[in-house]
Amino acid sequence: MQGAISELAAPQNYGEVVTALNDLLKNIHFEYAYPVEQGEWVAVKLIVQAQSAATGDDVRFTGQIIARVKEAIVTELIATIDYMKMFEQLGQLPEDSLPICLTGEQLIWAQ
Repeated sequence: MQGAISELAAPQNYGEVVTALNDLLKNIHFEYAYPVEQGEWVAVKLIVQAQSAATGDDVRFTGQIIARVKEAIVTELIATIDYMKMFEQLGQLPEDSLPICLTGEQLIWAQ
């Protein structure tokens, strides 16, 4: 596995990171769009719709998944998810964090 989540934890602890994400969201619905297949590889756009576990507000963000499939088993997975957009919608990052960061300004957390 490759992606932001796999870089946070060793493979044996991956479940804990997934659990932490699942604790932030409820009523999670995944949609897969624009599938492309080439040999053993498949790529899709991932659309995630959910609700904030804390507020019940709707949350929607996207990503891309590329996977190698052998004999109906995913043997390799590369994922890029727009976690910044997710955390903005959960209220953990300010709105428009990406454009702010592109200006060179720093996001400063209140103490």
